[in-house]
Amino acid sequence: AISVPPPPLSKSLASHIHDTNPLLWLTTLAVATDNNLTTASATAENAKDIMESDLFAALLQVSKTDDIEAKVIALAVLRNLVTNASEIKSYISALPNIKELLTGLLENAKNSELHIAYLSISIVSGLLAAAPRTVGKELKILGADKVFERCRVIGSDKHFLLAEAAVEASTAFQIYSR
Repeated sequence: AISVPPPPLSKSLASHIHDTNPLLWLTTLAVATDNNLTTASATAENAKDIMESDLFAALLQVSKTDDIEAKVIALAVLRNLVTNASEIKSYISALPNIKELLTGLLENAKNSELHIAYLSISIVSGLLAAAPRTVGKELKILGADKVFERCRVIGSDKHFLLAEAAVEASTAFQIYSR
């Protein structure tokens, strides 16, 4: 069983983010940021703590790994974070590496592992909701509309949630990029 340490997570997990096997701390973050497993106030506090600490950079690093299991959990945590959009709005607008993050997510959206594509598109939607101007501008430059359309087509054939997430992202993108 996973037991979530008391807040702040950044202190209790700081020494683990360099472990060769990231699954333990990733799973802890996944539980700590899931509104179904943790109270909403604790989830919001954990999201803020993650964004303000080294945990966020460590999460981004793991989300680039070739280890599918670790990548999926890291993306799930990122998705959980962006569902707390109101809590993290100021962080997203101020991220220095937002273009790199969005580029990576759009690359992931082309992944043949459709659950990775789904999580990535969901994160893009959440980022767009959190910081529409900043994220919308970058997505326009990156040609995200083509990626959304590709995901919608593939998803409608093979992965309903991917198709749904792509339609949602595309709609939000069209609204914000007017």
